[in-house]
Amino acid sequence: MKLTLPDETPQQPFTPLDPEAMTRITNSVVREFERQARRAFPPAPFKGAGVYALYYRGPFPAYEPLARHNQTAWAMPIYIGKAVPVGRRKGLQTSASLDSSALFHRISSDHAKSLREATNLNSADFAFSYLVLAESVIEFCESILIQHYQPVWNGCLDGFGNHNPGSGRFNAQRPGWDEVHPGRPWAASLQPSKHTASEWIGLIETYLREVSSGVYERITVRDDGGAADGDGDE
Repeated sequence: MKLTLPDETPQQPFTPLDPEAMTRITNSVVREFERQARRAFPPAPFKGAGVYALYYRGPFPAYEPLARHNQTAWAMPIYIGKAVPVGRRKGLQTSASLDSSALFHRISSDHAKSLREATNLNSADFAFSYLVLAESVIEFCESILIQHYQPVWNGCLDGFGNHNPGSGRFNAQRPGWDEVHPGRPWAASLQPSKHTASEWIGLIETYLREVSSGVYERITVRDDGGAADGDGDE
C-alpha cells in the first residue's frame, strides 16, 4: 500500500450517526432516564452502573430559579454524572454493570458525604435518580444528558465530583464548588480558586438566568412527578 503525504486540511470528526439518528437516540435516552424514580438521601444499597442525576430544591439563594422549578417535581438536575464498574472493561457485556455497586457507592460514599460536609447545603434538600446501562454506552449517555439538561454543577461550577488529591498535591487550585460550598476538609488545604465565592455566585446566577432558563421552558412537569421534554418524539 502506497503511503501518502500528510494533508494539511483539517480532518472533520467522524460520527457513524446521521443527525436524525442522533436525535432519535437522544430522545430515547432522555425519555428512559425520565422514567426513573426520584429517590431521597441517603440511598439504600442497590446494584448497577450507569448514569445518575442529583436534584435540588433547597434555600441556597443562588439556586433559587432551579429550586423554584423543582418545587412541584424533581424535574431539573443540578448535576449529572456516571459510575462505571470498578476494574471492568468488557465492552458490550452488561453483566459487569448489573453486578456492580458503582452507582450506589458513587452517590452514597462520594456525593452524600460532600453534601453532608458542606456548611451551607443540606442533603435533605436533594434527591437523585439513576439509570443502569451497559458499560459500553455509559459515557455516551452521560454526554447526552449533560448536553440536554446543562446542569449548573456541570456547566458552570466545577469540582463537585472531585476527590482528595492526596498528600503532596496541595498546590492545585481549590475547585469552585468548594469556594461556594466550603466544608470538605481536604479542599481547605488547596490554593484559592481562580474566582472568589462571590464571583462564582455571580457566574451561577448568570448561568441559571441565561443558559438554564431555556432548558426550564423546554421541560414540562409530568403528572407522576417527573419531567418530559416538550421537543421529544413520541
